[in-house]
Amino acid sequence: MVPQYASTLGKKANCQTLVSMSQALREVPLMLFLPDIWTADTACLKRTGVPLEHQGFRTKSEMAIEEIDRLCAAVVRFGCVLADAGYGLSAPFRQTLSARNLRWAVGIPRHQKVCSDNVKLVFPA
Repeated sequence: MVPQYASTLGKKANCQTLVSMSQALREVPLMLFLPDIWTADTACLKRTGVPLEHQGFRTKSEMAIEEIDRLCAAVVRFGCVLADAGYGLSAPFRQTLSARNLRWAVGIPRHQKVCSDNVKLVFPA
């Protein structure tokens, strides 16, 4: 196994993880996350029956965004995207949700800095 972030532990551990989306009374597609050492081993992928279209490496955030895009394209209505700190840590994930004009709330790890939206970066001259 490869150490993965486990939200229930709040840290990386040897475990299996998956990306899931759920909506009350609807389907719950499950996408098993494959670490890059797995996706680099084509013999293993073939032996375990991973479909060809899912054999490339994708981050969990990329998988989640792809699924959110699929739901939006299917005109599935939802009020807010909720995600744990594993996703909240990813600025590109949060920025992508905002760029798609989605409301979102994500967990953040205790060491992550948070500033109000009126804070600006100032670089020394």
